[in-house]
Amino acid sequence: MADRILVVDDEEDIRDLLAAYLSGFGFEVAAAADGPSMRAEVSRRRPDIVLLDLGLPGEDGLSLARELRGPPRPPGIIIVTGRGRAVDRIVGLEMGADDYVAKPFDLRELAARIRSVLRRTKVEAPPDPPPRATASISPDGASICRRARSPAPTATRFRSLPANSTCWSPSCATRTARCRATG
Repeated sequence: MADRILVVDDEEDIRDLLAAYLSGFGFEVAAAADGPSMRAEVSRRRPDIVLLDLGLPGEDGLSLARELRGPPRPPGIIIVTGRGRAVDRIVGLEMGADDYVAKPFDLRELAARIRSVLRRTKVEAPPDPPPRATASISPDGASICRRARSPAPTATRFRSLPANSTCWSPSCATRTARCRATG
């Protein structure tokens, strides 16, 4: 599934340029010109990254960044703006942005920054738990065989096995003598 990017900028030329360029990298790109259209896009399909201009009509990009940081799973935010002073960058990062790029910018650098933020913010689905293996105990209780990743038997259960029981090992042992633990 392609990562989703939402470009929020009041300049149509920049929205179109970014959408065309980033689509070439396999990203799914949507665009918005202001706060209300950004909210509509976010509610329609939650983006993985938002490229956010600060100088939007009606609403400041910083307040939108704060809003995007709320639950559920917040997207990565990269501020892309003409405000390049140090104080603007600091405030933008403190308000919740993951990165800050001043206009004019290099498209390749922006793409690299997007991939970097995605690596840090992308929530991977937890791996499936390992299959719970089984341990089999012979009907007479004289031997035990462990397969795959089953938990080891308790010390009490292991000590209760007869001296000639099968060795406990990751693979099903066929020895008839009990393992002698060293150390």
